[in-house]
Amino acid sequence: MVAATTVLAGCNSILNNQEGHIAPEGGVGGGGGVGGGSGGGGGATDAMDGPKDSAGTNVEGGSGGAGGANVEGGSGGAGGANVEGGSGGGTGGSSVDGGTGGSAGTGGTAGRDSGPDGSGDAGREAGAGGAAGADAGSDANPCGGGQKLCNGTCRSTTDPAFGCAASSCTACPTGANGTPACVQGACGFSCATGFGDCTAGSGCETSLRSSPNCGACNTSCGSLVCGYTSMHCYDPKWADWPVPNSFASVPMPDGGVQNLPNHHNYDTTSVAGVVIDNVTHLQWQRVVDTTGGNGMGLYTYAEATVYCANLVLSNDTGTWRVPTRIELLSIVDTSVALGATTIDATAFPNTPLGAFYWTSSLVAGNTSVAWDINFGNGFANQGDPVSISNQVRCVR
Repeated sequence: MVAATTVLAGCNSILNNQEGHIAPEGGVGGGGGVGGGSGGGGGATDAMDGPKDSAGTNVEGGSGGAGGANVEGGSGGAGGANVEGGSGGGTGGSSVDGGTGGSAGTGGTAGRDSGPDGSGDAGREAGAGGAAGADAGSDANPCGGGQKLCNGTCRSTTDPAFGCAASSCTACPTGANGTPACVQGACGFSCATGFGDCTAGSGCETSLRSSPNCGACNTSCGSLVCGYTSMHCYDPKWADWPVPNSFASVPMPDGGVQNLPNHHNYDTTSVAGVVIDNVTHLQWQRVVDTTGGNGMGLYTYAEATVYCANLVLSNDTGTWRVPTRIELLSIVDTSVALGATTIDATAFPNTPLGAFYWTSSLVAGNTSVAWDINFGNGFANQGDPVSISNQVRCVR
């Protein structure tokens, strides 16, 4: 009858676990007769939507039964998913081991240490604790690769709204001129065009349109200039762009028409007070000063340099300068009628007729004389002393 009792007790684990039924706790192993019964296994999670046990998960495996005479205690039952295995068997019979602890189900904790120490004769040991199941432990990630659990919901580890570290759900900080982004597993920024995150963690606070951050953080142009639009270093004494044409086409000797590339094309609406040349990508001061300097908008060469360096347009300062000779010649319009100002009057309104405009280009071998441009006829004039006063139209 003892052996029969063992069998019946062990069968407690084989309860109905069909759709909609509660997964029961594994039964306790039967007491030792010839041998202690093994503990019942933990109930498995219902495959279908049905009620679960009161813990909301599966239940722990049953404990192993105590061993009979000269027989080891029964093994603990295996745990269901996410729970621990049952305890090892009770005291082993004379000269035998205690029962082995039950192994944990997938995601469960390791089985408990073996049951009560075996007190078998001849130095026999108690049974070992059960082995942990795959991904065992309460800190296991149930979301899979590339995701983490945040407030009960699986989130991508590259979503800055929930942080970029696998162990944190704190949103990445925001900053000026950019949006939060995950950069190599840490919070960073995706910067707007023309800005860089040159001071880690403070946003895209640095303009990349001037030296020493031309196109990238800590990129100095030295004696060159940084193209405001191109954001690269170049020598402004040479054309770093296609030379614009004043005419869209020219007549040919055979009576045909030859279309010309790079016809003057200006954007006067994108940035207030600024003309963007869509051919050269230079940006120009749209309306020149007519009241500063000597009271009529006229400056010496040195004064013009200071004026442009301090010019503020579109809330931007420190990027303006006096243009070189080739840069200023690029906006001369040779298609206008004789006697008119040789500049696009729509793009550059209120340009004084016949005025001379400083360039930053000094005459070769003579630092006291600089080139200027006469917009009355479009000619470049060599030889104005830097001490006289002219108009200036700044560029960047």
